[in-house]
Amino acid sequence: MICDVHAHCLPAAVAELLREHPLPGRYPRPGGSGPPMSDSPGDLEARLALMDEAGVEVQVLSLSPLPFADDEELTVRLVRAANDALAAVVARHPDRLRAYAELPLPYVDAALRELERCRAELGLTAVNLLASCGTTSAVDAGLDELYQELDRSGSIVCFHPRVSGLCSALVNDHGLESSIGPLFEDSLLVVQMIRRAFLHAFPHLEVIVPHLGGILPICLQRLDNQLLQRFPDLPEPPSATARRIWYDTLSHGSVAALRSAWEAFGAERLVTGSDYPVMLAFDGYAANIDDIRHAGLPEADVERILHRNAPGLFGLGPA
Repeated sequence: MICDVHAHCLPAAVAELLREHPLPGRYPRPGGSGPPMSDSPGDLEARLALMDEAGVEVQVLSLSPLPFADDEELTVRLVRAANDALAAVVARHPDRLRAYAELPLPYVDAALRELERCRAELGLTAVNLLASCGTTSAVDAGLDELYQELDRSGSIVCFHPRVSGLCSALVNDHGLESSIGPLFEDSLLVVQMIRRAFLHAFPHLEVIVPHLGGILPICLQRLDNQLLQRFPDLPEPPSATARRIWYDTLSHGSVAALRSAWEAFGAERLVTGSDYPVMLAFDGYAANIDDIRHAGLPEADVERILHRNAPGLFGLGPA
């Protein structure tokens, strides 16, 4: 079974709210033509057809990385609308689709309420969070009450880049927030986790970081040298902490990138992920999944990455 852990959906109810309350920044604009990523019957049928072509049995859906407003009420409305719509999509196609619960961070009390609603009413237990809230990291200590609850239940937590360019003029003023910015966000988030021993504080979380962990695969030895030198109180070498995390396989067709992540983290920490529908504009969805088969990895590792890791993580097949 192939389970794609990184696939986006922009439900019509969220699109309608965005028409009423346009937000700044880069995100899929509602209306107009585009790839099949809404929850309309036509888009869902097109999505399932692409999954069939690629041999993907299950996608785990998340909301597009919207730059939520600096407004608690609007953020909660967007998140609730997204969760209701995603749960309805899963109910329509329970054998093919799963979904992450979205939470209205940085508003911890509201996030805890929405988490409980998603679990009790919608059947959504895995969680998708954005890597930052403005200039506050998603693993800031001020959010620990939420992570305590997620850790208590051993939750799957996927951290997606906000596509904010790290709020840096050095990225955004050059128009690089979507081409290179997410790789910086992925890498920085993991290093922030390492710095504050996040995975030791919350040892029961199953954390997924997309895009092969950004630039992390080529940085582990540097982190072991310099981060340990700067912070000798770390509980283990940074590379050991990095290998506690799951990384999805989106490589944009780069054999070098995929092999680097495989060598750095091992086949046992890679899960199939596509960033659907991004690759429809390039090589296509099926080719994106097929990249794993053509990276020169051992057959047993290809089998593990494609068919075992993600289904085992999400309880869809053998661990």
